[in-house]
Parts: sequence; structure tokens; C-alpha cells
Amino acid sequence: DRGRRGRMTSERLLLVLDEGTSSTRALLYRVGGSLIAAAQQPITQHYPKPGWVEHDAGEIWERTLACGREMIARAGGADRIAANGDTVVAVWSEDGAGIALNQYVPGTGWSGRKLFASGTGSNNPQVAVDSQGTSHIAWTRYQFPVTSVEGTQYSAASGFATMQLVENDDVYGASAPQVAIRA
Repeated sequence: DRGRRGRMTSERLLLVLDEGTSSTRALLYRVGGSLIAAAQQPITQHYPKPGWVEHDAGEIWERTLACGREMIARAGGADRIAANGDTVVAVWSEDGAGIALNQYVPGTGWSGRKLFASGTGSNNPQVAVDSQGTSHIAWTRYQFPVTSVEGTQYSAASGFATMQLVENDDVYGASAPQVAIRA
């Protein structure tokens, strides 16, 4: 990301890693939410028997590392990445369980998975981080006949806030969450 005169700026950036079923991606965002760059590499699908799919954990790690390194280079170095040990939050969907969260605690590592939104219909989590390091998290819950968008936030000072209902529609009209922060 270069300034008006072609020099690298000192703007802090967000690095997002996305592990999908068929590929791994790394995305580089401005804190305000605009996408700067993305890298993606395929993950080999192994089918040991009908209806099953397996992945090689070593391949996932190598592809994730390669994508992450590419985005760090594009950012101009790891020191340009905004998140620090107090603000790292991982969010993902667990089939049949809901939305799971984890936070990184400096000196002790990951604090442990916390199931935040239960139910088979909870999916598509979106995360944004504001300039104070607070993570804003939203997801969609599909539970016939109601579709809703729910959300929470995490700050290092107070942990996870109580889940909030953002939007509710009894005919599957609630929209998929889009989270953006004005920094």
C-alpha cells in the first residue's frame, strides 16, 4: 500500500486467514474495512470412501503459511499488522454446534474454544476490528421459520459482550451480516 508519492505508508493493516473446504486464503484489510489484497491456494481433497472427504493437515499448514507470508510481504512487513496479543480473536462455524470463538492471551496462548451461538443454523461469521482493538462479530442464524442476524463484540478489557439480536425476519428475509468499522 503506497502513499501519494509512492512511498510505503505506516498505516496498520488487518490480516485475515480463511480455511475453507477446498482452499485456504489470506486477506489484507485496512482497519476501516476495505480489502487491499488476497492470496489463495487450493487444498487437495481426499475421498477415502463415498460421502467422506479428508484433508492433509500438513498441506493446510503449508498453504496457510504461504498465503500469510505473501500478505505480510504485501503489507510491507509483520510490523504493519494491527492486531496484537490482546486483540486476537478467532471465530468460526461448527457444523451442528454453532459459532465458536477463541481469544489469544499473551503469555499463556489460546484461552480455549467457547461456543457462543448454538444451533445448527448458526453460520457465516463476519469479524471487524476497530481502531481501539475491539472485535465486532456478526453471524446469521437460520432456524425455520425465523432467520436472524446476531452479533457481539470482544475487547481485551472486558472480554466478550452478551450476544445481541441485530435483525430478525420470520420469512427468511434477514440479510447476511456485513461488518465494517469506521476507524
